[in-house]
Amino acid sequence: MKIKKIMVELDGVLSDNTHRLDYRGDYDHYQYLFEGDSVNEKLLEILSALSDTHEITVFTMMPERMRTEVESWLADNDVPCEELVMRPDTDYTKESDLRLEFVADAFAGSAECAGIIITNEKATEQLREQGYFVMQIGWS
Repeated sequence: MKIKKIMVELDGVLSDNTHRLDYRGDYDHYQYLFEGDSVNEKLLEILSALSDTHEITVFTMMPERMRTEVESWLADNDVPCEELVMRPDTDYTKESDLRLEFVADAFAGSAECAGIIITNEKATEQLREQGYFVMQIGWS
């Protein structure tokens, strides 16, 4: 039996990262400010309702060394999450390419894609071209 999986991007989709956008050039400081992100309450309601019948995978471009902080944020905000996918610490792949890798890996096995929720326009187009159902949302 296939698992119905929903993938949701953390930064700028599930979390409001607008307060730290000015620090994108200072990657360490940008990440440090993550804990001040608020949760997208409407999306959280949807994910919570779907979590009984779907596996929720949250993914982020933040490096693996931030796992403890991200897991704490998810728990503090009651985000349903069966799997957290993060950038390996030494991986400098372009974000748009890494999103595509995350999706390909997630659906390579026995999971059926119920939907992908991201903010990046280019990745949205590429994933739709590959036949995925993609919702593009964001704070800005």
